[in-house]
Amino acid sequence: MPTFSFCSPDDDLAQHAAGLIVASATSPDLADRLVVVPSLNLAPALRTALGRAAASRGYATLVPPRITTLDALIDSADLAHAVVPPARRLADLQRLLAVRGWFGGAPRWDACRAILGLADELSARLPEPLAEAGFMRMIEAHYRGRGARVAEPEARLVYEVWRAYARPTRGAP
Repeated sequence: MPTFSFCSPDDDLAQHAAGLIVASATSPDLADRLVVVPSLNLAPALRTALGRAAASRGYATLVPPRITTLDALIDSADLAHAVVPPARRLADLQRLLAVRGWFGGAPRWDACRAILGLADELSARLPEPLAEAGFMRMIEAHYRGRGARVAEPEARLVYEVWRAYARPTRGAP
């Protein structure tokens, strides 16, 4: 389980972090630890502080932890699909809907957020988009008959957005 600790801006961040890291260690081998810092500019000071903290604990040598930034950690993640930032997804959808003339021109941002929310909810519940016919049957079953015809254009729109973001290699909408 990850451990989180905060220090005041007046504290020496490297010394504070090093003290916590070494105090929680059961041996001088910290190779299985990961320390995420705001900037790699802090890494040299943290390594030096780790050495001092280890020496004060009686360790003659220290195998340091991996030190990285959150951005580098995300970039190194082995993802099946590229991550599209939420603001970009929202802007892309708004632009697509405006080009298609949905909502009588440029749609409101809250409508775009709602559509993306529905697409994300589908992604959370279903492993990948169904064929469109299967998706429409699911909508029809939900609305039972007449209501399905009313919801059909909106359902198709949500389906298209879901499919586009569930399979980013096909491109964003």
